[in-house]
Amino acid sequence: IPYATMTEAPCNMYSGSRRMLKSLLSPIVQPVRHRRFAATAKAFISLSGGKDRDVRNIERLGFPKEKIFPFGYFTDEDPAFCYQPIGDGKIHLLCPGLLEEYKGVDILIAAVGCLKQAGITNFHCHITGNGSQKNRLAKMIAELQLNDLATLHGALGETEYRQLLSGIDILVAPGRREPWGIRINEAIQRGQAVVTSDNLGASVLVERSGGGGIFRSGSAADLGDKLEPLLADPQELERAKAANRRFKAQISCAAAAERLYEILGPVKKACEV
Repeated sequence: IPYATMTEAPCNMYSGSRRMLKSLLSPIVQPVRHRRFAATAKAFISLSGGKDRDVRNIERLGFPKEKIFPFGYFTDEDPAFCYQPIGDGKIHLLCPGLLEEYKGVDILIAAVGCLKQAGITNFHCHITGNGSQKNRLAKMIAELQLNDLATLHGALGETEYRQLLSGIDILVAPGRREPWGIRINEAIQRGQAVVTSDNLGASVLVERSGGGGIFRSGSAADLGDKLEPLLADPQELERAKAANRRFKAQISCAAAAERLYEILGPVKKACEV
């Protein structure tokens, strides 16, 4: 039966010795585990997008380049969402998710420190979620004297989280490495500006929409530089938001379904033979 495989490209999100061990073993183990699929699948639909790094990693599994098709994760607009400015005269940033090393929240906190040193303090950064890095991040905020600019909320209930979301202007996704990052889709659908690391698959959406900025993974200084124009110029922030509102239809579930149908065309034809 002709078939396609849909999965993420190989991605090493570990740190320390576990990252090193996986880096050594994956190039040996993964091609062996995937060779049967590489030989028989009609297409590899990459849920990590189409970055050159990911395409090379998929090719290492044995899939030829012509069988690799960029894709991703997709969601539709939340009809219940309504932007309601908090009304304190500040621009509000949100970084949601697990507080783990690969999420890069420490990079964001360092960037907030850079902005403060540059005299930019017209914003507040909200960080939600729990994880092994929580105490370290709280200590970092205290040491950099950023309590007036950044808040660790912990894990919020649905009502609290939705209330916070309604006042957010910019979503920040500072991950060191992630296959995709569905929160970027969600922010675009809400019409929020987005600043993301270039090591997230979904950064391609920000590149295409023009609704924010993409910084070099791991660089707090570059993250600060990408946030600065959105914080310093209200017109630039509104331009980024408007760009994402115009773009959101292109990443709806319906649009993604059409793209998937196009990719599966050759598989469909093979079934009809």
